[in-house]
Amino acid sequence: AAPVYCTPQIDMADERNAGHGRISVAVGQKPVCSLITPGRKGPVQVEDVALEIPFPKCVKTTTLTASVGTVLYDEATKIAKWTIGKVALGKTATLSGTMVIQGQAQDAPPIQLTWKVPMASVSGIQISSLQLMNERYRPYKGVRTISKSGNFQVRC
Repeated sequence: AAPVYCTPQIDMADERNAGHGRISVAVGQKPVCSLITPGRKGPVQVEDVALEIPFPKCVKTTTLTASVGTVLYDEATKIAKWTIGKVALGKTATLSGTMVIQGQAQDAPPIQLTWKVPMASVSGIQISSLQLMNERYRPYKGVRTISKSGNFQVRC
């Protein structure tokens, strides 16, 4: 299971304003995580959280505001990139805004979500020993692990 949650709410046809829509996205860290962190007690630290929100071609423009991080909207590609950074346990980052719709409203494409968790493992595999031969320097004895999200899609 993913260590973060994402709850998007996209309304392409606002009842009050014809030709306008609303978007609201909430992102936070789950209190229970399936990642294995050997030797660490307490919650994992989720870093480099970012969302890529593609809008349909019928969206003319958007006005987006984020409670945490920065959000950039590209008019040419119709993609909003929200960079959150670190997500603290118990805190929720929100993105909200409006959009101007021209023509027939379409369904929103899935949101791409990325993150990483340093010093955590999905499988629990650990390295017990490592030997380097024919090296003149003395290497530091230690191994770092990192878990990355890969391609994680959130459907609206």
